[in-house]
Amino acid sequence: MRLLTRLFKKETENTDVQERILEIVAVTGPEGISGVKSIGAGLWTAGIALTAWRLCDTSAPVYEEIRRLSLEMDEEKLKWAQRMIKKDSVVRLKVREIAGGFRLEELVEGFCPDVEMQEILGRQQEPVYYEDAVLGTFKLNKSSGLFERMLGRNGMEVRLLFEQDEEEKMKLALETLQTLVSNVDFWAESAGNYAVNQLLEQKSESWLAEGEQEVTGEMLLTSMWLNDIQAMQGGKFRLWYSDGGMFGGHAVYVDGNIYGRFAGAGVSA
Repeated sequence: MRLLTRLFKKETENTDVQERILEIVAVTGPEGISGVKSIGAGLWTAGIALTAWRLCDTSAPVYEEIRRLSLEMDEEKLKWAQRMIKKDSVVRLKVREIAGGFRLEELVEGFCPDVEMQEILGRQQEPVYYEDAVLGTFKLNKSSGLFERMLGRNGMEVRLLFEQDEEEKMKLALETLQTLVSNVDFWAESAGNYAVNQLLEQKSESWLAEGEQEVTGEMLLTSMWLNDIQAMQGGKFRLWYSDGGMFGGHAVYVDGNIYGRFAGAGVSA
């Protein structure tokens, strides 16, 4: 029995090629529905990843691949869809096939007891670890696609991060992490000083609260502390700092490389 009615349907206009309408069973990814709305736009553009899918026929082949399920709807329907199409679940959908993925036509079942797809979901939810001989065991955060490990060093606790990727690329990122961790005080202080030089003027011009006194570089520096170290291949990294309330609770970041050059600093959105 169909649990839910059609969310929306767009009619194609002036096209010679009709996009196929399919009814599928799919596994949703580890992140829920997220969306954006442009200034002046009436509808939200949103989506969620599907990690496996097949036609609603148990003899049909299963495709374990990432496909984007796109939605376009008003705010009320978007909130409804976020409640009904959850992350890490098996759903039955009617979709329109588009380039790179699907566009939602109808949610048929928010929970689909399909045995084969539930097995795929079970494997998807199993924890994934990466062992490094120097830094220890990292666990994959499937929502972000980053391996994570908390590390206490010299009175600080920081989170170490690197992206899930090909083995060789992950090894290069870990080499960067090892270099940073081996002298974390130096990197934290150097990048912090760089952030102050880059952001002090911005703080004074755009981030002073009503009645707040002018902030000096020393005040800004002492308010920040290192939270995350994210390493990439090629010796590149991004250091994330707590702002200590200086930028309304937004994180401060510094980009650089292990050769001692910083490439930019900013305040997260």
